[in-house]
Amino acid sequence: MTNTDIPLHAWSVADLAAGIRSRDVSSVEVMRAHLDRIEEHNDALNAMVAMLPESAALAAAEEADRAVARGY
Repeated sequence: MTNTDIPLHAWSVADLAAGIRSRDVSSVEVMRAHLDRIEEHNDALNAMVAMLPESAALAAAEEADRAVARGY
């Protein structure tokens, strides 16, 4: 079971997968949470040196949500 008191960026991979499968959260919500976190901290950390454009990352998340809706 997922803990909605914890921000999505801090969920474990297993909890994220379970939350997406159960539709407690969407792939888009997870992607947005992580993109926001990167935006918030990357200037100081410089951990992300190359990324997909935000629009492409969100489009991939939308496709993942459609796959979940189809039962994949």
